[in-house]
Amino acid sequence: MTVGAARPAASGILSAAFGVVVAVCSAVAGEVPERLDLGALPAEMVDGDVLVPVPAEVLAVLTKLGESGWEEVLSEIERRPRGLRSREDHALALGVAVADGFLAVEANSAEAVGSAGRAVLARAEVLGMRRAVSRHCQAIFDAAEAGNWTGVRAELDRIEVTARETMREQGDGDLAPCVSLGGWLRGTELAAVLIGRSYSEDKAELLLQPELVRHFKRVAATRDTARMAAIAAALDEIGGVLARSPDAPGADGVEAIADACSRAVGVVTGSALAGDEDGTGEGGA
Repeated sequence: MTVGAARPAASGILSAAFGVVVAVCSAVAGEVPERLDLGALPAEMVDGDVLVPVPAEVLAVLTKLGESGWEEVLSEIERRPRGLRSREDHALALGVAVADGFLAVEANSAEAVGSAGRAVLARAEVLGMRRAVSRHCQAIFDAAEAGNWTGVRAELDRIEVTARETMREQGDGDLAPCVSLGGWLRGTELAAVLIGRSYSEDKAELLLQPELVRHFKRVAATRDTARMAAIAAALDEIGGVLARSPDAPGADGVEAIADACSRAVGVVTGSALAGDEDGTGEGGA
């Protein structure tokens, strides 16, 4: 089954809001399979019919498949949010921040985990959720300082659950898909960058998520903003690559997906939008 197709939701707490792909394999013993069975990997149902996998999961799978160099990727793609004005902007950036936290875990960087945690708090404050997520962020800081990366992952997952519940309670349920979208874009960017560095068809299959692209295009179509229009254009590009690669995108396709996601994440964080030169929007937490 292609990730993104409908199926019963997997058990356990999974970060659909920060989705990118497959099961936490870095802590799983045993041989790496010859082919990745995407249909057997955990994900969570979104909007009743679409499964969004988890960014922590794809990054951990890539580690299991022999990828390294997380620290280099972390330094290359680090972005400071700017020009964030609306609640939609902050919801998108919240998803990016949590995905960055999962990358920091793979890099075993307590400093980067702390930076991601502070970004989560900054976004949560604007969204009226700081009190709700602060206990998770403190647990993240403590676990990272102790080198307890499993604990960091668990608390990042719990932030997703708390954010969704709090959004519903506050009447902001329409913003939850924005968090999902921001996290999926960042996670897919990270995955494509790493896959492109040592391409294989098995790894590239992790990017084969056409149903998710269509789902997020529908999300973008419901919101009439410059950011969403630019994100929708990037999703169109990704969808085109996947349509031409029904089995797995080739090396050029992976590069195209990485470029499209990078531009979209730049839009989310404000660095790719004209008129944001003032750098306003909650500093760069």
